[in-house]
Amino acid sequence: MHFEKSLKTIKCLSPEERYELAGAKTDKLVTEILRQMRTTANNDIVVRSPVIAQQIPISYAANAYNHFRVAQLHYELIQVSKLWEPVDLDGFGLQTISALADDNAVFEIVSSTHLDHYPKDYPRAAAWAKLSTIRLSQGRRLASKVSSSQSLTRVRNFRDKVAHLLEQSRIEKKGSVIESPLQRDAQVLLRGARITVDRFHLALNGASFNWKESELMCRRHAQALWHGMSITVRE
Repeated sequence: MHFEKSLKTIKCLSPEERYELAGAKTDKLVTEILRQMRTTANNDIVVRSPVIAQQIPISYAANAYNHFRVAQLHYELIQVSKLWEPVDLDGFGLQTISALADDNAVFEIVSSTHLDHYPKDYPRAAAWAKLSTIRLSQGRRLASKVSSSQSLTRVRNFRDKVAHLLEQSRIEKKGSVIESPLQRDAQVLLRGARITVDRFHLALNGASFNWKESELMCRRHAQALWHGMSITVRE
């Protein structure tokens, strides 16, 4: 759905509908970020370390491997940029979730929902309810900060040119000079997405996720494959 139409539609939704949609989209996004973490864990070895490269001598095979590394990096950049797409009610990106939560009535629903978690312990319930609205505010601020970052500008500009075979992107045609993505940009955007979605997940769904353990698991799986194999080039 187009950006402007999405915003208009969101404004027509009731606070309860906005709250339910934001929570459901956040739940989907957690799964998507886990998928992206697996890609990053593999690329940390294949693209950003010499583990495989040092096994391949100067050869025709090296040309194929270099192409593979570039393709993997491009895929990672394109995939991580999806997490930060502009508001689109048909999608479940961070900016869409933030837009759905941008209503005082939604904050009130979040607070009352968490208040009900401890009906026999009001001080604890009140503290938890207040913390939930703080987390929701933090998530919205983080989403805004990353959305206006140079990392996202570089990655999104690169994505647009690669995906649409453009010599110049729209923003470049207006006179802006956009650098190519830096090697750290994908990691910066993924880390920002993890922190932001964690705030939203805690506030909207009352659920947390062990991101650190998941990251370690992704690394273990990638290492089990790439460190557990050897490559022999026959020419």
